[in-house]
Amino acid sequence: MSDGEKAERKPKPIQLLRERRGPVDAALNERVKHSKQVMKALRKALKESPGTPPEIAGRCELPVAEVFRHLVAMVKYHEATFIKEDYADYFIYQLKED
Repeated sequence: MSDGEKAERKPKPIQLLRERRGPVDAALNERVKHSKQVMKALRKALKESPGTPPEIAGRCELPVAEVFRHLVAMVKYHEATFIKEDYADYFIYQLKED
């Protein structure tokens, strides 16, 4: 393949899309990065022992609402399960065993 053929090669669709859309928003990158950090902290806390959202939030030093939102997502995507034991008004969450 000569140099002229390489210069005439069409860009791939993903390259065209990136050129049209421009760079990814920095705020979006920060939200994704924060979400990954929270999920990592939650997995670590749940690996130590099961707990209610307030207990897990205390271990991770995060707001209860944020922890609860991530726990619900973990249940939805089969990473965690909950156990109902008459413990206040919360379920006790644990990592799903493979």
